[in-house]
Amino acid sequence: MRRCSEAEHFASPLSPRAPSPDASCPPPRARLPLHHAAKDYKRLRERYPRAGVREYWIVDARGAKPTLFVLANRPEGYAEVAVDSDGFAPSPVLGLAVRLVRLPPRANLVRYRLDSRHLRRP
Repeated sequence: MRRCSEAEHFASPLSPRAPSPDASCPPPRARLPLHHAAKDYKRLRERYPRAGVREYWIVDARGAKPTLFVLANRPEGYAEVAVDSDGFAPSPVLGLAVRLVRLPPRANLVRYRLDSRHLRRP
């Protein structure tokens, strides 16, 4: 059995580039290429200030516990916003605090919920 190509590896199962039956590819959960994480954490952090992006979020739901980072644009660059004791990260742009919660699977699908609450005024 041949190994799948990179194009086949990252293709959706419905895509014309999906792996052929004679290719050995990892399961779908391993299909997120590492360069996406590098782009989110490094390149976008450098480019978004020039575009005037005041805040951006990074969501990583690959593990058992999803992570949500809210990064606010400060004069010295983007800084991760501190999460409170309940796991909520404030989003000053939206005027909300948010957290990502993993729900029990249904029909073999992993599900998530984005909780939000209004920011408390000082």
